[in-house]
Order: sequence, then structure tokens, then C-alpha cells
Amino acid sequence: MSVARSSSSRTSFRGAMTESLFDAFCFSREWHVAYPGLDAARYDRLMSRDGGLTWDRVQVKTSFSNSPRPGRTVNLRACNKKYQPGDWEYLFTVCDGFGYLIPFDEVHGKYSLTFGGEAKWEKFKIGSINFDDE
Repeated sequence: MSVARSSSSRTSFRGAMTESLFDAFCFSREWHVAYPGLDAARYDRLMSRDGGLTWDRVQVKTSFSNSPRPGRTVNLRACNKKYQPGDWEYLFTVCDGFGYLIPFDEVHGKYSLTFGGEAKWEKFKIGSINFDDE
């Protein structure tokens, strides 16, 4: 049975799916994950890669295809405003089956990123969504 969804609910579903993929990436690497206590937080997750000694704020974003442009796009704004230093330390997204963890300094001042053909983002690739390759 197929259920019709509005554009808004599809967006929410995709966002929740990307957040779940981020959680799975962290858990598969034995990193700790926490959730912000407020819905108004400018980040989606807290991540610790050292057993909980230090925590980084992570903004989780869904990539999308913006045909006819090649590649996949990630929007970098909330309520049509660019993120500011201190909002979060890392951006996480999934493109073409790979997760990327990108430091804020690499994307500061941008409204969007495009993946596909840009080698710049390859160094931030943290693995595939196929967890058997670890």
C-alpha cells in the first residue's frame, strides 16, 4: 500500500533518516551520541569520539538532487540565514552512499555545498553506509 506524503512530510522523513544514519555511523565507530535538549538548538546532535571527554555539536543535513545540475546539494542555512561560528563544529551529510563529516570552518559563509566532481570534499568522507566494509 502506498501512502501519499506532502512535500513537508517527505522532507521531515528524509531528515530523520539522515539523522538515523549519523547515529549509526557513530555507533559503528563506538562514538558517543547525544541529542540537544531544546528543539531550538542550532545543531542536531552532540558527538564524542573520545569516550565522552569532549563533545562536538553536529548539524545533520540531507543532500538532494537539484536537476538539471549535476551532483547532490546540501543547503547550509536555517530559516534562510547562514549558520554562524559557534552554532556547530561539524556538518554531517550522506551523498551517494558515503557519509561526510566536514568542519564548520570549511563551509563557513556558504549557502550550499555541491557534491559530485569536487575532490575538495573527499578528504572528509568517513565511510559508506554499508557497515560490512569496516
